[in-house]
Order: sequence, then C-alpha cells, then structure tokens
Amino acid sequence: MITKLALALALTLVAAVQSDVTKHAEDHNIDTAYKYEPIVHQHAGLKHMEEVQGKNHSLILGQRRYGDSLIHIDVAKKSAKLFRIVEMDIKFPSTGVKNNKTINFLQVLDRKANGHGGWAYLTQGGIGAKNVSIHFTSQRSHGFDFIVYIYGYNN
Repeated sequence: MITKLALALALTLVAAVQSDVTKHAEDHNIDTAYKYEPIVHQHAGLKHMEEVQGKNHSLILGQRRYGDSLIHIDVAKKSAKLFRIVEMDIKFPSTGVKNNKTINFLQVLDRKANGHGGWAYLTQGGIGAKNVSIHFTSQRSHGFDFIVYIYGYNN
C-alpha cells in the first residue's frame, strides 16, 4: 500500500531527475532533454541479418495455432527475361478440388533474398477463407523464387 508520503517522495525524485537531465542538456547545448538515445551494442551477425532481411520480399500473414496443419506447399519460380517483368499466379485449391480447412497462416518465403527477387501479392481469399490466390511479379530483368506454405484447421 502506497502512502501519500511515499507517493510525494517518488514524484519529488522524478522531478529531480528530470531537472538534472534538463540541466545536462543546457550545459551541452542540446536543444531538448528528450534527445536521449540509448547505446545499443549489436552483434555483427545481427547487423548482417538486418541488412539481408531488408532485402527480403517474403510475405507472412496470419498466425499459427495449436491444431492447425500444413495443407499445401508450392513453389513459385520464374527465370529472368532481359528487360522484362515476369509474373505468375498460384491458386489453392486447384480448379475442381475442394478444401475443407480454413486457412489461418500463409508463409510465402523469398528464396532469392538478395534484393533482386520479386514480390508476392494476395489477390483473393487468404486468412479465414478456404481458398487463396497469390500473384508473383519480378523486378525488371530479374526472376523470382518463392516457396509457399499454407496452414489451416478443421472447422
């Protein structure tokens, strides 16, 4: 149980710290006391991973949950054509095939994660539906290579 005295003491300490930060900022010609940036030491491998991740064009939608299962795996891969953009579509389920599971997680992983791959776009269905259509497009003069995992659950 916090007493009024303890609360007043805590507020006084917070005000004193804020005053010290403001004085420090004024002493060092800093515009505002809120320009504080924490020093973070990063592992070299983590920095490399962030650089690669920034070039990755993977698409991840939804969330895995207990009881779901992998209901479809597909590969979307097209070779480069000089000065052209290549495209393709993947539809699940295929025409004439019925799917009884509800989709709750889509993982479209860019296997050409060097920044020169393509992009994946959800064009129909998806999370909460029983079908999904994904459109793939490349960068000009480049191909793409994706692997698609679709997870779902029984209703």
